[in-house]
Amino acid sequence: MAWKLLKDVPASATRKAARSMPKLLYFFSVTRTTFRGYILGVTASWIVQVGGKLCQFGKSMCQCKKVNDNIDKSEKIRQLKQKVFVATVRCTASLIFASIGAGIGASLFRPSTGQWIELANLESKACLGQLEERNKRVVRDLYKALASKDTQTLYGLVAQDLEWWFHGPPCHRHHLVPWLTGSSSPPSSSKEPIPDLIVGFGSVVVAEGYDEANLVWWVHAWSVNEDGVITQVREYVNTALTVTQLGVATSSLQTMQNASKCQSIWKSTLSDESVPGLILAI
Repeated sequence: MAWKLLKDVPASATRKAARSMPKLLYFFSVTRTTFRGYILGVTASWIVQVGGKLCQFGKSMCQCKKVNDNIDKSEKIRQLKQKVFVATVRCTASLIFASIGAGIGASLFRPSTGQWIELANLESKACLGQLEERNKRVVRDLYKALASKDTQTLYGLVAQDLEWWFHGPPCHRHHLVPWLTGSSSPPSSSKEPIPDLIVGFGSVVVAEGYDEANLVWWVHAWSVNEDGVITQVREYVNTALTVTQLGVATSSLQTMQNASKCQSIWKSTLSDESVPGLILAI
């Protein structure tokens, strides 16, 4: 009998749901299990409440005797009985209503619903993976358009108000711009950017490559919106890049805490140790 008082109520309800019991029988089973599982806690709460009332009653009786020996003990006892009765009704009602509520809730929303929630989470992760693959495909098509000088495809992939950031030596400031805008011809020695590696992190796609003829290591961090259009590019030339991931902050204090706990999720591998390094937080 003792083990029934110490049962894991949620686990027991899950096991009962797996047996495909009739709703009425399932309701009574969960109600009974909840009653047994929580009776020890409610009893302990009742003992604490009644014990406190008894201590207060004893102290008040001792203090009143010092002042007046003719104190009406019956009135004090009546008040004590009333307080004990109220505590008993409160604890009993909480146990009964909790048990019945658990039975009703489990009957309406069986624990197997949690499996559907977990399935929804898995589907959400799958959608995120598909979104990353879509974004990487967009970036691959972009480099193909750059190599073939397909301006029509390029204009369809890149937003008209593309935001461009450059990090690196000023002499290489126009390494990507001529290929991307077509406003000026790239240097004859410049090779079209062909990435050796493309990785995705949600809406950010990072591409890394090496121009051996000009000894240029480059990393491009592209931001792709929900419509599959590139809205921002961060260009890093002869600069080692480390991508870190920060949590969502709701306050300035949490922002500082997240900054100290940022996790490195990717590092550039083609550049050597002689170049400076930067961190991209996403």
